[in-house]
Amino acid sequence: MEKLKNEIIGDKSVMAIEYMVTQKKPYIMGNLILWMNDIYIGAFEDEQMLLNIAHIFESLPTNISDNDTFNDLSRDEIYHFLNEENEGHLVNLGEGFDDFLIYAYVTGDQLNFIWNLLDEPFFTYPSYPNGLQFAKISKNFLIDVVEQFKANLLN
Repeated sequence: MEKLKNEIIGDKSVMAIEYMVTQKKPYIMGNLILWMNDIYIGAFEDEQMLLNIAHIFESLPTNISDNDTFNDLSRDEIYHFLNEENEGHLVNLGEGFDDFLIYAYVTGDQLNFIWNLLDEPFFTYPSYPNGLQFAKISKNFLIDVVEQFKANLLN
């Protein structure tokens, strides 16, 4: 059997998908974590349907409307607002991300992610930074990474 290896699509300092395909049929399954601003999100140990994650990311730029409500708020205020009124902003990427609360919102051509590792995670995340994390990614960069990820999975 061929040795499995991790693949990385994108740029970890902006946004990247690190994954390993473990089975191709009947579903493309594998392990996956995201990287944003050089910080990983997710548990690589948890196997997932990889195309589902691609479809979720594909839909984010169009499913979340631009909202100038956040322009004058701090990141803490945005996180608490979204935690209370998360209509369409909660990003649920599957079981491998259950230890994180991830929100996304749009400002212009940017997709903004704000997330936090839960207080009592199931998995262990060595040296994970405390507090809220934030990343701003251009919609085009995200779309390019997701398209390349899907193309790799389907080949």
